[in-house]
Amino acid sequence: MSDWAIYLLLLGGLAASLFVALLQLPGLWLMLLLAGGYVWATDGKHMGIGAFIIMLLIAIAAEIIETFAAAHGAKRAGAGKTAMALSIVGAIIGGIFLSFLVPVPVLGTLVGVCLGAFIGAAGGEAIRGGDANQSMKSGLGAAAGRLVGTVVKLGLGFVMVLVAAIAALPIDRGSAGAPPVASAPATAPATQAGE
Repeated sequence: MSDWAIYLLLLGGLAASLFVALLQLPGLWLMLLLAGGYVWATDGKHMGIGAFIIMLLIAIAAEIIETFAAAHGAKRAGAGKTAMALSIVGAIIGGIFLSFLVPVPVLGTLVGVCLGAFIGAAGGEAIRGGDANQSMKSGLGAAAGRLVGTVVKLGLGFVMVLVAAIAALPIDRGSAGAPPVASAPATAPATQAGE
């Protein structure tokens, strides 16, 4: 199989992985796996370890941002530590069990995650003894934070796709395009006798 065919398979896999990430599944890690497979399949001729490390760091940052976005949103709304922790747990559980509320694949998952974050933060605030108004405020903050975190994660996933697509482009990156270097003559021309 040619390097260009492998490259096109990589691009298709990266696009599918971004969709998988949108479903709250580990799409960014699938991108890393695909990039590693591309390096292996092409014997590292086109994509190096530098691009792979950049993708890894972006994936880690995206996961951290998405995971703690709900807690940060709840904290900004005045929630306590219990509500912040439960907003994270609620988002995970909501993504799994509440996605069926909206029978549209991507939208349903997003609604389930945000609703789970809301329920977790509001419930945590109620456990802490907060009034209904503060519980509602904390829940809304957690839901908004989780939505922002998901959007940021998808944006970073798109950056990963761009990094991989550019780094893996199967072109010769050698000295092509460099101007030729003129070489000096090895010896000075001999002078004629009598000059």
